[in-house]
Amino acid sequence: MDSKAKTFILHMGTILTIEVTRKRMKTIRMRLAPDGTVKVSAPYWVSDAQIESFIATHLAWIENARGKAAASQRAVPRDGGQIMVWGVSHQIRVERVGKRSKPAYLDGVELVVPLAEAKADDENVEKACNAFLAAEVRRALDGGVVEAMEARCGAHAQAWRVRSMTSRWGSCQVQKRTITINSQLARFPRRCLEYVVCHELCHLHEPSHNARFHALMDRFYPSWKEVRKELRG
Repeated sequence: MDSKAKTFILHMGTILTIEVTRKRMKTIRMRLAPDGTVKVSAPYWVSDAQIESFIATHLAWIENARGKAAASQRAVPRDGGQIMVWGVSHQIRVERVGKRSKPAYLDGVELVVPLAEAKADDENVEKACNAFLAAEVRRALDGGVVEAMEARCGAHAQAWRVRSMTSRWGSCQVQKRTITINSQLARFPRRCLEYVVCHELCHLHEPSHNARFHALMDRFYPSWKEVRKELRG
């Protein structure tokens, strides 16, 4: 069988158009792309009918995911808007600073965004806010979260990366022992970051989400289900 992934478009009436990719995998998976496209990955042996049945049972998930994506677009950071930092709302204030922009910083209840006069637009405000969130996550990881959670889980990652992701809170490359954390976690209470770090470290013990993995999560982070609900909400 051809080992290369094969992608095609599946139409379900006039309601949904789904991008389906068949590849070497064991189960069907679905995600919502940043542009709103529903993307499904499925094993080679799964039929179109089985994929349609899978999607039909997840219509509520699709509607919810699209709703969250739309809300996220409406909440794009801008001057005078609000941004959550570690679970606390702060007002964004753009400060025009001549020719050279500077990193955003917290000043009481405000997130101050110093931008050069020529760059004081919504796009650069968003970039500055996202850079601030990434720096906050990196600071938290280096400031004790990684050390504490590695000790708790009895696992050590060779490298920790931080970047903005649209479909997951974290990822783990087990063979390379590299863990990537979503910078947007800086919007949530710190326990959410700890939960995601623990989750990815547990993958170094168990790569899949099976019963053993859940038992590890129960052992190392007993409140993980409640925190996961918080993130999903």
